[in-house]
Amino acid sequence: SHWLYHQKFVIDFYSDLLTDDGILIIEDVNSNVDPETNMRYSDMLINWFPEEVRKFAYIDDRRAINNNMADTLVIYDKHEKGRDSM
Repeated sequence: SHWLYHQKFVIDFYSDLLTDDGILIIEDVNSNVDPETNMRYSDMLINWFPEEVRKFAYIDDRRAINNNMADTLVIYDKHEKGRDSM
């Protein structure tokens, strides 16, 4: 959970910049926990984005592709529809 607060700081810091045409990737979301907690923490990170930024944020679950339970990415990309837009 200490790690999550560091990520929240990053999100708070960059959210103002992300209203432009930017991309932010947070990788290896809490890699030392079980897969379900990994996804829950990824979802929490998205909820920390401001609403106008959150609509372009989503989770890219690459665990099955890379055979690594830690490989969960939270991505903000202005060119993609986010989790809350689907």
